[in-house]
Amino acid sequence: MVILSDKPIKVLLIEDNPGDARRIQRTLAEVGMTSFDLEWAERLSTGLERLARGGIDVLLLDLSLPDRQGVDTFARAQAQAPQVPIVVVSGLQDETVAVEAVREGAQDYLVKGQVDSHLLGRAIRYAIQGKQIEGTLAQERGLLQALIDNIPDSIYFKDDKNRFIRVNKAKAEHSGTTPKKMIGKSDFDFFPQEQAKEAFGDDNRVMESNRPLVDKVEKVTHADGTEHWVSVTKIPRHNEKGEIIGTMGISRDITDRKKAEETLIQSERLRALGEMAGGVAHDFDNLLAIILGNAQLLEKGVGRYRLEEIKKRLRIIARTAEEGGETVKRLQHFTKREISREDFTKVNLNEIVREAIASTSPRWKDEAEAKGIAIRIKVKLGKLPPLLGSRFELMEVLTNLIFNSLESMSEGGEISIKTQAKENEVLLYFTDSGKGIPDGIKKKIFDPFFTTKGPKASGLGLSICYGIIKRHKGGIKVESIKGKGTTFTISIPIPLKVPLRREKQAIPKKISPRKILVIDDEEGIREVLGEILKDEGHRVTLAETSGKGLEKFKMNNFDLVLTDLGMPEMSGWELAKRIKEIDSSVPVDLITGWGVATSKEKMKKRRVDFILSKPFNCTKVVREVNAVLECKKR
Repeated sequence: MVILSDKPIKVLLIEDNPGDARRIQRTLAEVGMTSFDLEWAERLSTGLERLARGGIDVLLLDLSLPDRQGVDTFARAQAQAPQVPIVVVSGLQDETVAVEAVREGAQDYLVKGQVDSHLLGRAIRYAIQGKQIEGTLAQERGLLQALIDNIPDSIYFKDDKNRFIRVNKAKAEHSGTTPKKMIGKSDFDFFPQEQAKEAFGDDNRVMESNRPLVDKVEKVTHADGTEHWVSVTKIPRHNEKGEIIGTMGISRDITDRKKAEETLIQSERLRALGEMAGGVAHDFDNLLAIILGNAQLLEKGVGRYRLEEIKKRLRIIARTAEEGGETVKRLQHFTKREISREDFTKVNLNEIVREAIASTSPRWKDEAEAKGIAIRIKVKLGKLPPLLGSRFELMEVLTNLIFNSLESMSEGGEISIKTQAKENEVLLYFTDSGKGIPDGIKKKIFDPFFTTKGPKASGLGLSICYGIIKRHKGGIKVESIKGKGTTFTISIPIPLKVPLRREKQAIPKKISPRKILVIDDEEGIREVLGEILKDEGHRVTLAETSGKGLEKFKMNNFDLVLTDLGMPEMSGWELAKRIKEIDSSVPVDLITGWGVATSKEKMKKRRVDFILSKPFNCTKVVREVNAVLECKKR
């Protein structure tokens, strides 16, 4: 409570009735414990002049004066000295007006003829204290508002219909408007539809659950079109009865942090890639030996081999080339960035386990045996339903776990991988017989940058695993006893529905011949594609550069264009754009060996209709080309 000074309280009374003025003067004299110094003005104009000179602690104001009547009297006095507390003194007939003045900011009102010394003294003291508290609160509000308006984070308050009721300057700037213009509107008025829909859903979930949403990381688009990574926290708002009346949120830009994390993650993946490189080179030597050996046998024995023998060796060459392509894809996924949940597909976890074991075998088998170390991997794979996820990312999780285990089993040991379906989730148990993890650091192993491997390690391997599993809506936990090994348990929910894969046709459906332009700077690729398509009856034109291809396209009416992605003059993306500018109805296929993975929306934006990955087989080429040409026909 505010304590008043021992000095006399300076009171200004503005009252046109001398009798009423004398009564208030006598009543003030009767107030105990407090002394007053009263000044009297009969007109509002005189009183305002006195207020302007300062030194008044409280104003007693009659609302019916010769030169001003009603609430406007109060308004004029308040405007003249906003720091001075005002107690309205009115007659019974003016009581309604006095109540209105209190609503407008007067500290209290008294009715003439019903005021004793106790009531008057208390009203004055409370008015002064109330004004002091009001000033303190106003100062605090001003400081808080200054902080809110100058903080770079977006801060906003919404009602139960998800409409903004207050925002700070940062939020308004990100929305491309002013704080005032956002009031009463929603995210749908300022942001892309999908982004607004996501925010709307989060707000509703916070209100329905009465629980906060903490540190949700998401990608957003500002009004100027720039994309940002943000960390969002939202909490429910309540009234004095505890009822939910809306939400409040704060959004912090973490774009720079996200970029730094992505750079470090890429470094970690490249480290893993480096560890695999020696083994991959060994694999390719084996594959090339098979291809070269069979090709040389065919060359020497073409005159004496029977047709079946020739077909057999050709099938071996084709199968070995496909295995080489799969090896390349396994390497490429280590350089990919985070995959969106929108791009998740149907995956078989058991197949991913087998693939991870095969990919890492140069490390745990060949390299270990060369050092005289015995590493065994035991597998017990249960019957599993299909999952919704990223094969590349789940493969990365298992690869990281295998590499970590190998480092903890420097003298050899055993890795055990077991899978099973249980209720509404799939479980994977990964156990090694290594050194184990001390209790003191077990809780930190999933933290970014935490490592026990020394300064050369990034400390991101298990952090990447944790992020991938969380993005799959799953969980990963660790159990370990120092000196006795470690078990990681991964759980991934079984989806209610998974996208159906299109059944592959054994023989592509024949279609009527079309005109196709093939553009590739590699003669071998160009010639092979041309022959594959000519065998189907299509009329094929070849071009060795993007420039020549563009010229040929301008001079002919083609039904389809196949173009390489990486070419000297112009990239496949740019060439697709130029072709679509000439004739948007012609489908453009991008041929690439770079492991390009992109969404349908991004392909549409970049004017590409489909992507054909190298290495490709005849059946796949014909099937994809025919499907696109038939769609164009319809």
